[in-house]
Amino acid sequence: MGTETKESIVDILNLIFGHGLETDYFWEYLIEECKQQFQIAEAMKYNHIPGEIDEFITKDKVNLVALFYAFKSLLGLRIDPVLGCLASFAKGFH
Repeated sequence: MGTETKESIVDILNLIFGHGLETDYFWEYLIEECKQQFQIAEAMKYNHIPGEIDEFITKDKVNLVALFYAFKSLLGLRIDPVLGCLASFAKGFH
């Protein structure tokens, strides 16, 4: 795997799982897009779910560990636990 590919993967992982203004902005944007795309407020009303949408749909409610392992599994990422770096990438994603 090339250096540029590794850096891109690390950048997207940092954006999603990191801390800071970029990550906060990313999650705010993603959550708003999901609320609209999947019509969550309408679904809550239809299913008679009490409360406000912001009580249910927040970054704090996302299981980031599960999301990380889903990314890792779907992309075939192998991370070296000793070195703490991206070790390899699945075949087909070169």
